[in-house]
Amino acid sequence: MQPLSHVLPPSAATTADGHLSIGGCDLVALAEEHGTPLVVYDAGALRDTMRRYVQAFRAHDPHAEVIYASKAFWAQAVLRMVHEEDLRVDVASGGELFMALHAGFPPQKIVMHGNAKDSGEINEALEARVGLLVCDSLDEIALLNRIAGERGVVQDVLIRVKRTAICGTDIHIWNWDAWAAANVPVPMITGHEFAGEIVELGSRVSRPLKVGQRVSGEGHVVDLNSAASRAGRTGGACTVRNWAWLPDFVS
Repeated sequence: MQPLSHVLPPSAATTADGHLSIGGCDLVALAEEHGTPLVVYDAGALRDTMRRYVQAFRAHDPHAEVIYASKAFWAQAVLRMVHEEDLRVDVASGGELFMALHAGFPPQKIVMHGNAKDSGEINEALEARVGLLVCDSLDEIALLNRIAGERGVVQDVLIRVKRTAICGTDIHIWNWDAWAAANVPVPMITGHEFAGEIVELGSRVSRPLKVGQRVSGEGHVVDLNSAASRAGRTGGACTVRNWAWLPDFVS
């Protein structure tokens, strides 16, 4: 190939007529058929890149997920390709949400992002039951909390951890010795005692709590309602959001 080979897809080649081809398609022929300007994507190169990302992350965690930002290019053919390669999709507007659903994405694999979501888009996301809705401001948290409450959607309390204690397990993890390598599945993050503050309250929280309240938690308290506990794995059945102590004197 010519000096431009480093910016062209791996399938780029020169035909017998001296034309550039991508994915086995003669670009001159494509231009004559469809007119110009013409944007051509190499589906093989896109799929290969997606697979390499997924394989790289799942080599560390078999449950890891890669999220495609639909803002990059949300044509139906590309979105269907992303879904077929088992990626999740990030959308940032009601229009992108519609396109992802239309392409066949199950709602639980859609991440609703965007830093200026209005009540209409939040309602659309909740109506579609998207897997994850990302808030980008305190105002949006309040808006989501109100709308979710009106819809009867249960929201969790999110805690930003500011302080944590050190125990024997933490030393193993810090040194990454044989015990840690055998017992801590990468990239899981583990923690025990901690202190922090509440950064969000869901609409169904019944306790007299408030945003900004200082909290502490003990990571060895078993949550018998957690999925791990119900499966008989009480060693990993700690679920902070269900049982954390909430004293005001924690600093």
